Amino acid sequence: MFEEVASILQTLSHPAAQALADAYLGDAGLMERFRVAPAAMQIHHAWIGGLLEHTLQLMKLADGMLPNYPRLNRDIVLLGLFIHDLGKTEELRWDRGFEYTREGNLVGHIARGAMWLEDKARIAEAKLGEPLPDGFLSVMQHIVLSHHGQLEYGAA
Repeated sequence: MFEEVASILQTLSHPAAQALADAYLGDAGLMERFRVAPAAMQIHHAWIGGLLEHTLQLMKLADGMLPNYPRLNRDIVLLGLFIHDLGKTEELRWDRGFEYTREGNLVGHIARGAMWLEDKARIAEAKLGEPLPDGFLSVMQHIVLSHHGQLEYGAA
């Protein structure tokens, strides 16, 4: 499944989107946790590897429907789906059953994801040798920060 996610990300067309995806993919520790983390403690994809499966399913669904919505930016949608729940790799622990970590209780996956995005954007900019396009980082931050509805647990 990880190879499928990486393969989809390699099809991103804008150099900034590709550089940002590569910044995440190049974080070996994060990607190792991404491969095995559950997506939740219960309700959806609450099993080892659930986060990877959840992310891949969303990316494949989106990629299939995007031709029907030509005004949507494919790179932004797919990259947003890839990063939206990566903070769960720090929010949850799964070595002795499923539970929230200290960071999960105090920071949460949404805030953690937004903080990581800042770090990964700096790595992408260094690779590109220039700043990310105007507004790109804000759009990606919006995706991470708003992917839970306001009444849903964990919403920013």
